[in-house]
Amino acid sequence: MAEARKIVQLKAEDSPRVIEMMGRAFAADPLPRFFVPDDPEQRFTKAFISLPLKYCFGYGAVHTTPAIEGAACWLRPGEELSTVRMLRVGMIPMMIKLGWSGFQRMNKFIPVTEELHKEIMPKPHWYLWALGVEPALHRQGIASALMHPVLSRADADNVSCYLETMNEQNLPFYERLGFTVGRRIELADGAQKLTIWGMRRQAHH
Repeated sequence: MAEARKIVQLKAEDSPRVIEMMGRAFAADPLPRFFVPDDPEQRFTKAFISLPLKYCFGYGAVHTTPAIEGAACWLRPGEELSTVRMLRVGMIPMMIKLGWSGFQRMNKFIPVTEELHKEIMPKPHWYLWALGVEPALHRQGIASALMHPVLSRADADNVSCYLETMNEQNLPFYERLGFTVGRRIELADGAQKLTIWGMRRQAHH
């Protein structure tokens, strides 16, 4: 059961360990690979994934386990993404690692996902910005346990949840938690292609 695993709020001193873990978790993920296809040491990936981690630490909720086996980064209802806040949490170092071609791809990606987000979930909601688990620990119920605190709170408060996934293999997992696909988008930049699924979850009673 998801409730059986201990889930804790991220402590600031554990952030570096979580970023390292999330770098491994997202090493083969389609999204960072769309921006920077060749990143063997995960330099861009770690800088990229540190943004939602740091942003949600300040303006949402970040849940992990005592052993840092995974992390779920949520933006709370009513919070908007702010450029000033993004600068505070490390947008410039990430952009430097992005490179010119990656920068162009990100400029295509951002408006598409912003429009998708607003279309599928116009009302205040919890936004799952990032979810990752240590690769060696997949299929042990960690991801479900990490999702449980916010999903339970959303149900209690009658608030919906939203996420985007770029990995088709993730769809059954999210569907088991009550998410449904609102829309699918195909994004291409030369040889680099990305599929984006916007998913929503109504509060359960």
